[in-house]
Order: sequence, then C-alpha cells, then structure tokens
Amino acid sequence: MSNARTERRFEPTSATPAGLLLLVLNAGALAAGAGAVGFYLRTKNPESAPYTTEALALGALLLGVATALSANRGLRVRVGAAGVAFEKGDLVRVPWHGLARVSLEGAAVRIEGKSEFGTGVSELCSLHTHREALAALVAEAKVRVPSVLGAEVEARVGAPAGVAGEELPLEPVQIAGRRCAASGKPIAFEGDGVVCARCERVYLRAAAPSSCACGQALNGL
Repeated sequence: MSNARTERRFEPTSATPAGLLLLVLNAGALAAGAGAVGFYLRTKNPESAPYTTEALALGALLLGVATALSANRGLRVRVGAAGVAFEKGDLVRVPWHGLARVSLEGAAVRIEGKSEFGTGVSELCSLHTHREALAALVAEAKVRVPSVLGAEVEARVGAPAGVAGEELPLEPVQIAGRRCAASGKPIAFEGDGVVCARCERVYLRAAAPSSCACGQALNGL
C-alpha cells in the first residue's frame, strides 16, 4: 500500500508479437510495391502484369492490418491511493471502497464497482495489453480490499515487475460535502471528518466507528 497519495498511470502495450507485426508490414509493402510496378508495366503493355489490381488491394489491406495491430487503442489505467481509474475521455475513478469485484474472464480481468459519483463501472482489461496495470491493481487490492479479489486472479496476473507506469500526484481527499459512511449525514467542514487510510471511506468524526468497514483502525484519527 502506497504511503504517499499518488497514483501510477499505465499505457496499454501491444498484444501482437513484434515479429508478426514486422512480417505483415513487409508483406504489405511488397504487395503494394509489386502492384505499383505492375501498374507501370501495364501503361506500356496492357496485357502484362494481370494481377496488378489484386496486388495493390492486398498491399493496402496488409498495411492497414499492420497499422491496426501496432496501435495501442486500449484504455489507459491509473492505480494508486485513490483507487483504480480509467481514461475514457473523462476520468472514471473507482475508489477502493467502491471496488466490488476483480475477477478472471478468459484472458482478461473484469473490474467492477461504483465510481466516486456512485455510478456502476465494469471494465474488461486484457492480460496482454494491461498486465502491468493489473499487477499494480492486484498488489494494492491485496492490502487494501483483499475480499474483492476473485479466485486465481493473483496467480494469473503475477506480481509487479519493478516500478512501472508514470507517477502522478493526487490532491488531498476532499471531506467537506461528502456523506459519512456510517451515518449517511453530510459533512460540512473538512475538520469534521476523518478518512480511512486504507480504502478512503469518509466518516463524520463524531460518528466514526473504532474501525472502518475495511478493517482499518480509525482510533486516533
């Protein structure tokens, strides 16, 4: 569990082996080149190079496939003190106390919960393109909210391989305007509330239990 309130931003990685991508790219370039030569020859002799159009079409198709395979079009994922977040135009963040389930789904991991605004979130992240982000997520969740981890998730995802991702600072938790997790009452001022260091639930100081719903002690906060 991170001590400082930061998060790490993970870019998706290509799920296509570099060798296969290079092979498709070269094949596309050769086909397109052959088509271009054939087109030139047909300007001299219309009967020559009968497969010019097909070669050009195949080259264009293979180059398009290579472009698609090389593009990192998956979600960017953030993991840190504030929970897990997905960059989908706007940032969709699921705080640790809002995380409901992290489970295997084929060669991917399904992340389910409620956003910081209370809306339902369900995202599927591939083990191929998001392994670093998933490893960070599982490592943090194991400490903060271990009950949400499904069977075999940790074994399939694996431990983080060193420090990965871009570190980003986070603003302090806003307490004023939130509702107490115990009483449901609104918290008017920052000093009237306490924050669980593990899952970041917020409680009215006067209504805070001795320990948070996640098990973290609140005494002395």
